[in-house]
Amino acid sequence: MNYPMVNASINLTKSCNLKCSYCFTNGKKDEVISLDTAKKAVDFLFKNAVGANLEDLPNNQRRVDISFWGGEPLLEWELLKEIVTYAESVV
Repeated sequence: MNYPMVNASINLTKSCNLKCSYCFTNGKKDEVISLDTAKKAVDFLFKNAVGANLEDLPNNQRRVDISFWGGEPLLEWELLKEIVTYAESVV
């Protein structure tokens, strides 16, 4: 049985407004994913969902799940909206 990749967490940024001393992003360079890279991730997920055998997909459904992660992903609100808009247009 194949297990196609149809869900992913997109790490939008390492930036965070809290800067907790115990956090893995503390002291790291603030970086932001490019829209182009995020679009490639979305395209990859949809390609895998479309190309997979239905019985190999969770609950036999052609569905893609994308979550956003970071530091604090809401610091990149405009980018997040652009990625969601792009993903909705691919459907």
